[in-house]
Amino acid sequence: MPDDIRDRLVGPAADEALAWLGLTDDAAAEVRAVARRIADDPALIAEQEKVHAVLKEAMGIPRPWEVVHLPRRYNPDDGDAPALDRWWYLVAAMAFVPDTLAFHRDHGIPEDVSRRTLADAGLHVRLHRRMYGRSGFGQEGWISIHLRGLLYDLGRLQFNLTTLRLPTEQIRAAGLPLDSGTVVLDTHIPESGPLRPDDVAASLARARAFFTEHFPQYAPYDYAICNSWLLDPQLQQLVPGTNIDAFCRVWTPLDPGVEADISALNFIFRRPGTPLADLPRDSTLHRAVIDHMSAGGHLIQAMGYVAM
Repeated sequence: MPDDIRDRLVGPAADEALAWLGLTDDAAAEVRAVARRIADDPALIAEQEKVHAVLKEAMGIPRPWEVVHLPRRYNPDDGDAPALDRWWYLVAAMAFVPDTLAFHRDHGIPEDVSRRTLADAGLHVRLHRRMYGRSGFGQEGWISIHLRGLLYDLGRLQFNLTTLRLPTEQIRAAGLPLDSGTVVLDTHIPESGPLRPDDVAASLARARAFFTEHFPQYAPYDYAICNSWLLDPQLQQLVPGTNIDAFCRVWTPLDPGVEADISALNFIFRRPGTPLADLPRDSTLHRAVIDHMSAGGHLIQAMGYVAM
């Protein structure tokens, strides 16, 4: 951790970092209080130094986010978790923002892209409150790819540099002419409105141009991958003619997928642990998913690819 870590956790530097992360005033006030506590405790500073070192060591390296080891500190299901744990990794993110911005500047990333990208932290803080009814941040693995300069918000979709991990034989059998370990763009679908086909196509086109310009060392970017319940082929029958149906059809399957009922329901409804019968039925997707799962069906998280 840099020598000025305490300056990053308190005062103007902290305020600036929190603005980049897109927190509401209430959440920012809670984070500032925890940051001040950490700044006054040498033992806690030492723990934060370890987090910073892990992020720094993996800066800009296209590797899957889950292999960057950040020990879990907070379980969002724990309603009694102290503020120190609930905000631990948001404080770590705040302290790392200057490193991320320096990386962005070195790679010529436009400021508006940097702001939208880092503000995803604030979105997940707000989603946490919606889902659990209390403040906190439990997405340390996810935000690590933003902080390490790998993920960027490019319109309707987000993309990060990663590597293909499937066996080459499986990749080639699916019709993708790449090898295991090849750097590709991983696609993510934030909760930011309708998934219109034109917006999806525009994001994919922008991603190819963006990464070619700012990360030419890994070009060409001929393909993107996506691993999501939104690639479940059942959606083509469950919600035919919708934006979700159209999005699903964009992708060529790379694997058969795995059951993902809990994660899909949490994304769709943001009500973890709620029985199916108590979930709202106020959209075509809601009704289709509830009826499908009430009849014993499941939702699948699958991986696919698209030519850019």
